[in-house]
Amino acid sequence: PYLLLHVDFARGWASVGSALNNNSAGFRTDSSNREQGQWQVTYSATAIQAKEDTSDSDSLANRFGRVFGIGDGPDDAADAMSYRVQLKDDGDSVRVEVFADDGKKLPRPEAEKVLRLIRTNLY
Repeated sequence: PYLLLHVDFARGWASVGSALNNNSAGFRTDSSNREQGQWQVTYSATAIQAKEDTSDSDSLANRFGRVFGIGDGPDDAADAMSYRVQLKDDGDSVRVEVFADDGKKLPRPEAEKVLRLIRTNLY
């Protein structure tokens, strides 16, 4: 599975990069390489839920944790998964594909889930 974006590579790179760096998406960009058209990301649904649960609370501990980033990222979640997001230039469009962090194919349902999350956060 893949996303097909009817934009040039530069616009695709900016749009997908923005979607991956959207705090509410649950992704954390570990590295990126524009020449290769890829990002190494970590995703965690639990990290999103933890942020939502603490956003309404104004206790001193929660404010301290938010300021210093304690317990606030995908690394802290038990469900954190690493992926490689690949952008491929197809002339007048770009393809967005998702692989395991080692570059191997993902099971179709998992790849579709990650692509859906990216698509939801595209601007």
